[in-house]
Amino acid sequence: GMKKAYRQLSLVYHPDKTSGMDKATAAEYQLIFIEIKNAYLVLGDNPTRRQYDKARDDQVVAEELLGQVTKKKAEAQFDAFKALELLAASKPKPSATVTVYIAAKLEKM
Repeated sequence: GMKKAYRQLSLVYHPDKTSGMDKATAAEYQLIFIEIKNAYLVLGDNPTRRQYDKARDDQVVAEELLGQVTKKKAEAQFDAFKALELLAASKPKPSATVTVYIAAKLEKM
């Protein structure tokens, strides 16, 4: 579940894994890693998660009443599921298993 997704994403976006990237991409990866880490800390702790869920529900109700969601806010959110889908799509597909039989004579040494 959540722990597995956190570990997969943290391996991709960890600052130690950005050594060969340009500074802008490395900085972006670092910000994403911080978001992933904070999300894991919040969602992994039950009292904090309940507080987060309540705040999110209050926000959804307010947006429904007002009928608006700011575009900037919607674009700024990091989608972990989308990142996992992209990660899974970038992995090479497993190749077919081929069995090869070899006839050989063993000699005494």
